[in-house]
Amino acid sequence: MTVSPLNLVYAEQQSYGPSTKIWNTNVNKQIQLVADITNNQDVKQPFAYIVQVLGSDGKVVMLNWMTGTLQPHQSMSPAQSWTPTRHGTYTAQIFDWPCLVACGTLSEPLTMNIVVT
Repeated sequence: MTVSPLNLVYAEQQSYGPSTKIWNTNVNKQIQLVADITNNQDVKQPFAYIVQVLGSDGKVVMLNWMTGTLQPHQSMSPAQSWTPTRHGTYTAQIFDWPCLVACGTLSEPLTMNIVVT
C-alpha cells in the first residue's frame, strides 16, 4: 500500500492567542515559530522543518531550517527563532518536507501574519 506524502507527517500550528493567525510582537523581541508535527506511519520518517519570514514586499527576511527523523507515531514541536529588527507586517511560512532539496512536501504549509510594532 502506498501512502501519500501528505499523510506521512502531519503539521499543525500551535495556537498563540486568537485563531486569526495574526501574532503581535515588538522590534528586537525574539519570537519562536513553532508547529506540532506527527509521524502517522509505522516506519521512521526523515523531515526538514523549514521556516521563512517574508516582508510586506514579499522578500525573504529570514530563512532557517532543521532536519531530523521522527520515529513511528512520534510527535514533536520544532521551533525556529526570529528577532524582527524593523516595524511592519510580515508573513511567516512553515514547511514540513522529507528533505531540503526538491523532494516535495509532507504537509500543507502553515502561514501566519506577524505585526511588529
